[in-house]
Amino acid sequence: MLKVRLGKLELSLFQALNQDLLESILDKVLNDDHSAK
Repeated sequence: MLKVRLGKLELSLFQALNQDLLESILDKVLNDDHSAK
């Protein structure tokens, strides 16, 4: 039971981190695009 809970927590943490990472990467790409033009 504890292992399953830990797994779910890890998964949600990983997803939250992934979303933040994706957003920052997208921001960088968009900013680079604007400065290039």
